[in-house]
Amino acid sequence: MKLLKNTVTIYTVAFNGYWQKYGAAWTAHIKNLDPVPTEVIVVSDEPIDTEFKLIIETDKCISSFRNAAIKSATSDWIVLCDIDDTPLTNFIDDLDYDFDIIAYTLIDQFNNVAGGREKWWNNAFSLKTGNPINSSSAAKREILQKTLFRKVGWEDWLLWLDLKKNGATVKFDSTVRLKYNYNPTSYSNTTNSKKNTQEIKEIKSKEFLGSNS
Repeated sequence: MKLLKNTVTIYTVAFNGYWQKYGAAWTAHIKNLDPVPTEVIVVSDEPIDTEFKLIIETDKCISSFRNAAIKSATSDWIVLCDIDDTPLTNFIDDLDYDFDIIAYTLIDQFNNVAGGREKWWNNAFSLKTGNPINSSSAAKREILQKTLFRKVGWEDWLLWLDLKKNGATVKFDSTVRLKYNYNPTSYSNTTNSKKNTQEIKEIKSKEFLGSNS
């Protein structure tokens, strides 16, 4: 078994019955990781049967669920793995801890490779993109705690923008570490994202791209 160079927390969000549907498979994948994560957190909207650290969150906003995990995490690093995605065995193996953020490379259910490349990061700053951050990220906990997720749809890019503005360094990891299972009925692909599209564009234009963008 391999050993971690730094402590690592993996967390996931499970509500609206997602744990009952995906929890068993997700648990099996997490337990098969090498190296083994220091801590695993599940944030749910109801009591569930899990061997991992459980947090109950009643505010059904995806950012609130993620904030709850970040605040509770005790490791140096924290990594999101969505409940309906598949972390590969090497999910947290040999991460480059000299960087503040790691942009993972992933494959989708059709084995197409995405993420982990600088163009995906650059897309996060574009008004033309829909959901720009389609790769998983790992970030040093002390930085995450200073800039928590915002309560708007697709909150990930806001966090990444703030971290980059504050001087965070980014590693575009070419190792495939995650299988992204696109789920058109998931919360992030429906309510949380689509209803705030215009709000997101306005924030990008005003705060990050300038009033003339």
